[in-house]
Amino acid sequence: MKKINTFNIFLLGYNLYYIKISTIYGNTLVKKGSEPFLLHCLKSSKETLEQINWCSSVQKEMGNWINKFSKYKKESHLSKEDMEKLRGDVEKWYSIIRNESKYSFFIEEDKRMVIPNKLYSGASEFFSDRHNWEKLENQTKKDLNDACLCLLYDLPTPACMILFRALEGSLRNYYKLKCNIDEKINWGQILSSLKKYPNIDESLLNHLDYLRKNFRNPVEHPDISFSIREAENIFGMVIDTIEKLS
Repeated sequence: MKKINTFNIFLLGYNLYYIKISTIYGNTLVKKGSEPFLLHCLKSSKETLEQINWCSSVQKEMGNWINKFSKYKKESHLSKEDMEKLRGDVEKWYSIIRNESKYSFFIEEDKRMVIPNKLYSGASEFFSDRHNWEKLENQTKKDLNDACLCLLYDLPTPACMILFRALEGSLRNYYKLKCNIDEKINWGQILSSLKKYPNIDESLLNHLDYLRKNFRNPVEHPDISFSIREAENIFGMVIDTIEKLS
């Protein structure tokens, strides 16, 4: 999606209004330079919808009208049949765009460490190995995607809480696979148990203990909150650690 000035959204409404009024009063194709203004309004509306990836069916119908208008002489009137058909189409476009806009959001991009468009696409975009993502439990995938939405909408503390739930889920699965044990013990107990087994990456266990003491435990405290930058750092650490556990 291209960046778009919000003024173009205002112009979209103005252009559609002008087109509708033209069909009511039978305006001639008023020139804008060498281009009829009605044709200009259609082209501008279609371009705006393309930029924000809205309403493909409306874009297609606008394109059909643009092709048709290009065959008109520059100072001729719309035929009565075309006026009625275009008026009906504009009213239909209004309805489609209005419904589409209820479920669309514009996010102001700032100097974030994590690219908002990638967050919108989901957590799988941040895994270096797609196979590691596919191996995750469904609940862990859901938690990571929910954390992406929290970051996207500037909710850093809830994002951290969900991220550590996802990481704990991956740790429990790792413990079950490595030790063939399925028991309900906490994060610290899992690490203590894993240290007793051979061929366990000690540096990974130390890293998990660091995350537990410095981030996972504090996030549960009611007086602790995280900034968006801290949450983005934690997001990166959690994704990297989950990949190491996969």
